[in-house]
Amino acid sequence: MSLAQRAWLAGWLPTVADRPAVLFVHHPPTDEDGDLLDGDRLLALLRANAHVKAVFHGHAHVWALGRLDGRHLVSLPAVGYSFSDAQPVGWVDARFRSDGATLTLRAVAGNRAELAGLNTVGMQRAGLNEEQIGRVKEAYRVVFRSGLALKEALAQLQSSLGSHPEIAHFLRFFQGSERGITR
Repeated sequence: MSLAQRAWLAGWLPTVADRPAVLFVHHPPTDEDGDLLDGDRLLALLRANAHVKAVFHGHAHVWALGRLDGRHLVSLPAVGYSFSDAQPVGWVDARFRSDGATLTLRAVAGNRAELAGLNTVGMQRAGLNEEQIGRVKEAYRVVFRSGLALKEALAQLQSSLGSHPEIAHFLRFFQGSERGITR
């Protein structure tokens, strides 16, 4: 990133400080081979602009979600060639809202599915309390980690936790699926 680009960004970011912002760069703003050479300068600039909630980057050909300096760091997948069969080839459909974003991987080749876990922050934002989130985590564990066949896992959940609204919703999702699920 050139001095002129940093100067422009330093002048522009404060003009949008009244709303959340995301930044898109080509190289990762970290300190690995092939990353942005002056990533530390970019991060210093971002520290002064707390309204920047995420940094999206390409170049690495790796689909990954992480955090860096308190911000979301989104590494976008390769759109043409992946260096690893474990990585998808495709793009990310991003839907931004005032309270966050939804990112959907649209993979056309390579590893098309990666089960990562639950979005507990999203559940909290939706108003679920810790007890409800705990039940959803247990339901997730039974369906995705117990080794039970899906039919058995859903029956177990129905009998043990099915009376709770959040689990009833969870069960309806699986029972209403016409295309199945990936586990």
